[in-house]
Amino acid sequence: MRTTQHTHRGNCQACGALQAMARGGQPLALHGYVVAGWGFFNGVCPGSRKLPLQLDRTYADEIIESLRLRAVRAGEWAAALRAGTATPEFAHTGKCVKNERGKWVDETVAYADADEYHQRRAVTDGIWSAEQDVRHSTSHADHLNRLGDRAARHSAGAREAEDSPCRAGVGHALPPVRSRVGNHGRVRRAQGMVRADRSGQHDSPRYGY
Repeated sequence: MRTTQHTHRGNCQACGALQAMARGGQPLALHGYVVAGWGFFNGVCPGSRKLPLQLDRTYADEIIESLRLRAVRAGEWAAALRAGTATPEFAHTGKCVKNERGKWVDETVAYADADEYHQRRAVTDGIWSAEQDVRHSTSHADHLNRLGDRAARHSAGAREAEDSPCRAGVGHALPPVRSRVGNHGRVRRAQGMVRADRSGQHDSPRYGY
Protein backbone atom coordinates (compact mmCIF):
# COMPACT_ATOMS: atom_id res chain seq x y z
CA MET A 1 0.00 0.00 0.00
CA ARG A 2 1.35 3.40 -0.95
CA THR A 3 1.43 6.05 1.74
CA THR A 4 1.68 9.81 1.34
CA GLN A 5 4.50 11.58 3.14
CA HIS A 6 3.56 15.07 4.32
CA THR A 7 6.92 16.80 4.21
CA HIS A 8 5.71 20.38 3.61
CA ARG A 9 3.15 22.76 5.08
CA GLY A 10 1.06 25.49 3.52
CA ASN A 11 -1.83 27.81 4.40
CA CYS A 12 -5.34 26.60 3.62
CA GLN A 13 -7.23 28.78 1.14
CA ALA A 14 -10.43 28.50 3.21
CA CYS A 15 -9.55 28.58 6.91
CA GLY A 16 -6.06 30.07 6.53
CA ALA A 17 -4.50 27.60 8.98
CA LEU A 18 -1.12 26.02 8.32
CA GLN A 19 -1.72 22.44 7.19
CA ALA A 20 0.33 19.47 6.04
CA MET A 21 0.84 18.73 2.36
CA ALA A 22 2.77 16.19 0.36
CA ARG A 23 5.93 17.27 -1.41
CA GLY A 24 5.85 18.18 -5.06
CA GLY A 25 3.09 20.82 -4.89
CA GLN A 26 0.32 18.43 -3.87
CA PRO A 27 -3.03 19.56 -2.35
CA LEU A 28 -3.43 19.97 1.41
CA ALA A 29 -4.34 17.08 3.68
CA LEU A 30 -7.88 16.63 5.00
CA HIS A 31 -8.49 18.78 8.07
CA GLY A 32 -11.21 20.36 10.17
CA TYR A 33 -11.22 24.06 10.83
CA VAL A 34 -11.91 26.75 13.42
CA VAL A 35 -12.84 30.33 12.56
CA ALA A 36 -12.57 32.90 15.35
CA GLY A 37 -16.00 33.99 16.52
CA TRP A 38 -17.83 31.15 14.80
CA GLY A 39 -16.43 28.26 16.81
CA PHE A 40 -15.55 24.78 15.60
CA PHE A 41 -17.04 23.44 12.38
CA ASN A 42 -17.61 19.69 12.27
CA GLY A 43 -16.67 17.84 9.12
CA VAL A 44 -13.94 18.65 6.63
CA CYS A 45 -12.70 22.13 5.77
CA PRO A 46 -13.65 23.05 2.16
CA GLY A 47 -10.01 24.01 1.61
CA SER A 48 -8.93 20.39 2.02
CA ARG A 49 -7.62 18.70 -1.11
CA LYS A 50 -6.90 22.11 -2.62
CA LEU A 51 -3.54 23.73 -3.24
CA PRO A 52 -2.19 25.96 -0.45
CA LEU A 53 -2.17 29.73 -0.72
CA GLN A 54 1.55 29.61 -1.46
CA LEU A 55 0.77 27.91 -4.77
CA ASP A 56 -2.71 29.18 -5.69
CA ARG A 57 -5.27 31.65 -4.31
CA THR A 58 -8.19 31.16 -6.72
CA TYR A 59 -10.46 29.52 -4.15
CA ALA A 60 -9.39 31.98 -1.44
CA ASP A 61 -10.41 34.90 -3.65
CA GLU A 62 -13.84 33.31 -4.15
CA ILE A 63 -14.26 32.98 -0.38
CA ILE A 64 -13.06 36.55 0.18
CA GLU A 65 -15.59 37.89 -2.32
CA SER A 66 -18.38 35.83 -0.69
CA LEU A 67 -17.46 37.06 2.79
CA ARG A 68 -17.37 40.70 1.66
CA LEU A 69 -20.86 40.32 0.19
CA ARG A 70 -22.07 38.59 3.35
CA ALA A 71 -20.72 41.46 5.47
CA VAL A 72 -22.54 44.03 3.31
CA ARG A 73 -25.85 42.18 3.55
CA ALA A 74 -25.51 41.67 7.30
CA GLY A 75 -24.78 45.38 7.74
CA GLU A 76 -27.84 46.30 5.72
CA TRP A 77 -29.97 43.94 7.81
CA ALA A 78 -28.67 45.45 11.06
CA ALA A 79 -29.43 48.97 9.78
CA ALA A 80 -32.96 47.95 8.76
CA LEU A 81 -33.66 46.41 12.18
CA ARG A 82 -32.35 49.51 13.91
CA ALA A 83 -34.47 51.81 11.71
CA GLY A 84 -37.60 49.72 12.24
CA THR A 85 -38.08 49.04 8.52
CA ALA A 86 -37.62 45.29 9.08
CA THR A 87 -38.43 42.84 11.85
CA PRO A 88 -37.04 39.41 12.77
CA GLU A 89 -38.91 36.35 11.63
CA PHE A 90 -39.08 34.75 15.09
CA ALA A 91 -38.91 35.79 18.75
CA HIS A 92 -38.36 33.88 21.98
CA THR A 93 -41.18 33.65 24.49
CA GLY A 94 -39.04 33.25 27.61
CA LYS A 95 -40.31 29.69 28.10
CA CYS A 96 -38.56 26.34 27.68
CA VAL A 97 -40.21 23.47 25.85
CA LYS A 98 -39.14 20.00 24.77
CA ASN A 99 -38.36 19.54 21.13
CA GLU A 100 -39.03 16.42 19.06
CA ARG A 101 -35.89 14.80 20.50
CA GLY A 102 -36.99 15.40 24.08
CA LYS A 103 -34.42 18.13 24.68
CA TRP A 104 -35.33 21.34 26.52
CA VAL A 105 -34.98 24.40 24.27
CA ASP A 106 -36.12 28.02 24.24
CA GLU A 107 -39.58 28.35 22.79
CA THR A 108 -39.85 30.51 19.70
CA VAL A 109 -42.90 31.91 17.96
CA ALA A 110 -43.55 34.13 14.98
CA TYR A 111 -42.44 37.70 15.71
CA ALA A 112 -45.99 39.04 15.41
CA ASP A 113 -47.22 36.53 18.02
CA ALA A 114 -44.65 37.53 20.69
CA ASP A 115 -45.36 40.11 23.37
CA GLU A 116 -43.87 43.60 23.15
CA TYR A 117 -40.96 42.87 25.50
CA HIS A 118 -39.80 39.79 23.59
CA GLN A 119 -40.25 41.60 20.28
CA ARG A 120 -37.81 44.27 21.48
CA ARG A 121 -35.43 41.53 22.64
CA ALA A 122 -35.64 39.87 19.23
CA VAL A 123 -34.74 43.13 17.49
CA THR A 124 -31.83 43.79 19.85
CA ASP A 125 -30.51 40.25 19.47
CA GLY A 126 -30.90 40.44 15.69
CA ILE A 127 -28.89 43.66 15.49
CA TRP A 128 -26.13 42.21 17.67
CA SER A 129 -26.01 38.99 15.64
CA ALA A 130 -25.86 40.85 12.32
CA GLU A 131 -23.11 43.19 13.50
CA GLN A 132 -21.11 40.21 14.77
CA ASP A 133 -21.50 38.64 11.34
CA VAL A 134 -20.14 41.82 9.75
CA ARG A 135 -17.09 41.83 12.01
CA HIS A 136 -16.27 38.14 11.63
CA SER A 137 -16.85 38.03 7.88
CA THR A 138 -14.70 41.12 7.33
CA SER A 139 -11.99 39.88 9.69
CA HIS A 140 -11.67 36.49 8.02
CA ALA A 141 -11.72 37.99 4.52
CA ASP A 142 -8.94 40.41 5.53
CA HIS A 143 -6.99 37.54 7.11
CA LEU A 144 -7.12 35.40 3.96
CA ASN A 145 -6.18 38.39 1.81
CA ARG A 146 -3.13 39.16 3.97
CA LEU A 147 -2.02 35.53 3.84
CA GLY A 148 -2.38 35.49 0.07
CA ASP A 149 -0.43 38.73 -0.37
CA ARG A 150 2.31 37.48 1.96
CA ALA A 151 2.56 34.19 0.07
CA ALA A 152 2.82 36.07 -3.23
CA ARG A 153 5.63 38.26 -1.89
CA HIS A 154 7.52 35.23 -0.60
CA SER A 155 7.11 33.43 -3.93
CA ALA A 156 8.28 36.50 -5.83
CA GLY A 157 11.27 36.84 -3.51
CA ALA A 158 12.18 33.19 -3.99
CA ARG A 159 11.98 33.50 -7.79
CA GLU A 160 14.08 36.66 -7.73
CA ALA A 161 16.71 34.93 -5.59
CA GLU A 162 16.81 32.02 -8.03
CA ASP A 163 16.90 34.14 -11.17
CA SER A 164 19.42 36.73 -9.97
CA PRO A 165 22.94 35.31 -9.59
CA CYS A 166 25.03 36.57 -6.71
CA ARG A 167 28.83 36.87 -6.73
CA ALA A 168 30.81 34.69 -4.36
CA GLY A 169 34.55 34.15 -4.09
CA VAL A 170 36.11 30.74 -3.77
CA GLY A 171 35.44 29.33 -0.30
CA HIS A 172 32.55 31.70 0.43
CA ALA A 173 29.35 30.26 1.87
CA LEU A 174 26.52 29.79 -0.58
CA PRO A 175 23.24 31.72 -0.01
CA PRO A 176 20.59 29.92 2.04
CA VAL A 177 17.88 28.00 0.23
CA ARG A 178 14.29 29.13 0.79
CA SER A 179 11.47 26.67 0.42
CA ARG A 180 8.81 27.35 -2.17
CA VAL A 181 6.09 26.55 0.39
CA GLY A 182 6.51 29.17 3.10
CA ASN A 183 8.90 29.34 6.00
CA HIS A 184 7.72 26.02 7.40
CA GLY A 185 8.45 23.99 4.25
CA ARG A 186 11.50 21.77 4.04
CA VAL A 187 13.82 21.56 1.07
CA ARG A 188 14.60 17.99 0.12
CA ARG A 189 17.89 18.68 -1.62
CA ALA A 190 19.96 21.49 -3.09
CA GLN A 191 22.26 20.99 -6.06
CA GLY A 192 24.90 23.65 -6.61
CA MET A 193 26.32 24.28 -10.08
CA VAL A 194 29.19 26.74 -9.84
CA ARG A 195 30.88 28.30 -12.85
CA ALA A 196 34.15 30.24 -12.45
CA ASP A 197 35.03 33.18 -14.67
CA ARG A 198 38.38 34.81 -15.40
CA SER A 199 38.25 36.96 -12.25
CA GLY A 200 38.02 33.91 -9.99
CA GLN A 201 34.42 34.77 -9.01
CA HIS A 202 31.58 32.27 -9.12
CA ASP A 203 27.96 32.50 -10.13
CA SER A 204 25.30 31.47 -7.65
CA PRO A 205 24.08 27.85 -7.74
CA ARG A 206 20.80 26.64 -9.19
CA TYR A 207 18.66 24.85 -6.68
CA GLY A 208 16.56 21.72 -7.21
CA TYR A 209 13.58 21.06 -4.91
